[in-house]
Amino acid sequence: MHTVIRPGCVGLRRNRIQGGRSRWRITYSDKPPSDRARPTNTLEFRNLPSSPLPAQVLRFREQLEKSAESRINAARAPRTGDVALFTASWCGHCKRAKAHLAAGQIAYVEYDIESIEGMQAFIGAGGKGGVPLLVAGERRIQGYSAPAYDRLAAAIRAR
Repeated sequence: MHTVIRPGCVGLRRNRIQGGRSRWRITYSDKPPSDRARPTNTLEFRNLPSSPLPAQVLRFREQLEKSAESRINAARAPRTGDVALFTASWCGHCKRAKAHLAAGQIAYVEYDIESIEGMQAFIGAGGKGGVPLLVAGERRIQGYSAPAYDRLAAAIRAR
């Protein structure tokens, strides 16, 4: 039996030996596995690397939420159809996300969560965890991953 870990890289093979016991053996190959051995699952991107928000930013966010939550949600949320990227100057993942979008020539509106307007938009867009947060219509990506951004870019271009 051959179980694929990563197509074309490493596999596990289970061999039966005398006495009914089995033994697992790692195999390496330059050839990808046959089509029947390839996984057919769709990848879902969750919990990607992102920079956690510092305590002072979280307190600032809480103050803004308490002051005018409904007004903020109605007035500051990015418009449907716009691509919005929520960032912070101290966030390394945000810099990589911006570079990736620029390389892919994806137009976006950047919101700096360190400003009042940016934090209001972040809250209005439903931002909760860390940054970067990429929002395009109903789709959102929390954190940064090149494959996730590529998939979203392909979906945007398909519109």
